[in-house]
Amino acid sequence: MRRILEILRIILVSYEMIALLIIILLSYYWPSWFESLGHQIRNNSDILKYIPTIPLVFFAAAVQMSNKILKPKSDGSNKILYEWSDYWKLKFRALLSIFTCLICGVISISIWVFSKKISAFLLGLLLLTCIVIAAIVCLCQLLAVYKVREILEE
Repeated sequence: MRRILEILRIILVSYEMIALLIIILLSYYWPSWFESLGHQIRNNSDILKYIPTIPLVFFAAAVQMSNKILKPKSDGSNKILYEWSDYWKLKFRALLSIFTCLICGVISISIWVFSKKISAFLLGLLLLTCIVIAAIVCLCQLLAVYKVREILEE
């Protein structure tokens, strides 16, 4: 039961969730801004070609940083980390970060494929959400890489 509560805490109390709630609130109060963004994206073929790939870049970075978080020392001296009682939380968070960036990447590819068929509002909302969420995930992982390295080098 304790692990389930901890997993829920990791998912629900996060910077990604705060960003998602803020974007949802902004889309509720200022839908015209997201619709305008969607029209700008749809009308500029260069933007539509390259911008949806940003979450895929963040996915690749998340995979690489998760490896650095879970295996910070390349010489194999990570035993202290692996024996830590809360290592499972670190591992779950790293895997959740990869999964979150993967979902953002899949959504952005869907935007790329179906950009003509979805509304401008939804296009702007989904693309902005995917980029912001994936960027926050990668930033948190980068900070985790620094912190794990700092702790292990003490």
